[in-house]
Amino acid sequence: MQPNAHRFIFLQVPRTGGNSIQSYLLPFSEEGKQIRGKQDSINTFEIARPVTPHKHATLSNYAAVVQLSDYTIAIGVRHPINRALSLYFATIRVLSGARAAQAPFELHAFNTMVHGMQPMAGFIRIGEATLPVIDQKSTLACI
Repeated sequence: MQPNAHRFIFLQVPRTGGNSIQSYLLPFSEEGKQIRGKQDSINTFEIARPVTPHKHATLSNYAAVVQLSDYTIAIGVRHPINRALSLYFATIRVLSGARAAQAPFELHAFNTMVHGMQPMAGFIRIGEATLPVIDQKSTLACI
């Protein structure tokens, strides 16, 4: 199975601008947008693809079904604090609309949320390895 004919895998880490990047990359892959519930297909959507179990699949998920050395692997990165703040206010934005700017920041709630976040490095780990073992034919691109 091939994720796409262009031989790339995009690892979409939550809150790193991945929807914008994914929307740009979709015409170059066999993936497609899938809309669920209140998703708007622009800012919120799921990815449907035979080898991608969900939009935020990890490199380990892909390693189970493809030979990674045959692909360029791209991942979006974002400063961890900006990523955490984006996640913290995302639910408030969805639930409160225009009132999100007035929502209070609660340090204890933020700390609790941060402890539950998957680190960006977790998306490129395979097993217990800190970084994936990729041979000389492979490329890891950070966007």
